[in-house]
Amino acid sequence: MNDLLTRYPGLPLAVLPLGTENLLATSLRIPTSGRAMARIVATGTERRFDVGLIGQRRFVMCAGVGLDAAIIQAVHNSRTGHITKWSYAWPILRLFLTYRPEELVLRDESGAEHRGRQILIVNQPRYAMGLSWAPDAAGDDGWLDVRVFVQSSLPWLAWYLWRAWCGVRGRQSGVIHLRVRRATITSVQPAPVHVDGDPAGVTPIEVEVLPGNLTLLLPPLPT
Repeated sequence: MNDLLTRYPGLPLAVLPLGTENLLATSLRIPTSGRAMARIVATGTERRFDVGLIGQRRFVMCAGVGLDAAIIQAVHNSRTGHITKWSYAWPILRLFLTYRPEELVLRDESGAEHRGRQILIVNQPRYAMGLSWAPDAAGDDGWLDVRVFVQSSLPWLAWYLWRAWCGVRGRQSGVIHLRVRRATITSVQPAPVHVDGDPAGVTPIEVEVLPGNLTLLLPPLPT
């Protein structure tokens, strides 16, 4: 998708759900049906969405800096073909026990600095395994919702994951909630980065939102 958006800006795209999680398709209620996809291409409704940008890499759902990016990098380095959700089980367990997070510094467009050990940058609210770190995020509001995790202990992370799994809303101590249009993220030692579940290098990075940069074909509106 990154190449298509770069080469053909404004080109309406249809999402064919063939991935491991199909997060975008699930979020937009796009069915996993060839006939349904044909109807969407023929008579679908166009809708514009924001896109996040880190360097030259665009993302639609979310990006992360820290532990989740380290897990994705580990899976990427060990994969030999198609992966499943179970491909993440051992990297998650191993890195939860061994990963030593770097201190990350996010500086927003106002110049304010926010420090933490894990940063999630959310455009669409859905995340892997049905989790939602920013349930109120909207992919067409011109903003990126950011979660800066100040806490990094294993018991605290387990408790936070449980709350997210259960769909508990509201703020929790140890997490900074931000909305940004542009920001930089740095660390003393390079920290891993991912965009939409793909490795995307290491810090330092610059992130920004590109409002209305993606046009998608969605199921026709009911008549």
